[in-house]
Amino acid sequence: MNVAAVGGWVALMVMPTAALAAAVGAPAVLRRVRRRWRRHGGPRLTPTRPPIEQLAADLRRLLGRHEALMRSTQVAVRGQKRLALEAAISDCAMDAAGALEVACPARSGRAALPTPELRNLLHGLAANGLVIEPLTGVFAADDRG
Repeated sequence: MNVAAVGGWVALMVMPTAALAAAVGAPAVLRRVRRRWRRHGGPRLTPTRPPIEQLAADLRRLLGRHEALMRSTQVAVRGQKRLALEAAISDCAMDAAGALEVACPARSGRAALPTPELRNLLHGLAANGLVIEPLTGVFAADDRG
C-alpha cells in the first residue's frame, strides 16, 4: 500500500467526525461573530465634510467678520486679517460648493481665491440655494453683466 492510499483512507475516516464537529460548533462561532459585530457597530462611516447647515452658518459668520473688518479704522492690522479671512471664506465656500455640487475654480495651495472668482463662487452658491445674507462690500459687486 502506498502513501496516497493511506492518506485517502485516513481522510475517509476523519471526514464524518470533522463534519459533525463543524455542524455542532458552527452556531457558537456564528453567535460570537454576531456579538462582536454588534459590540463594535460594524464599519463606521464618517462624513468627509461638515453638514451643509454648518457650512452655511460658518460662511455667514466669516462674511460678517469680513464686512466688520472692512469697516474698521485699524488700518495697520486690517491687511493681514483680511487675507486670512478671505482664505477662510474661500475654504468654507469651496466645501459648500462640493456639498452642493457647484462648479468652483481651481486653487493653488491654501491661499484665498482672487476676489472676482470668490465673488462668482458666492453668487453661484446663493443661486443654488445656500442661504447667506445679502452680500455686501467687495462681494456684492457683480461684474458678470
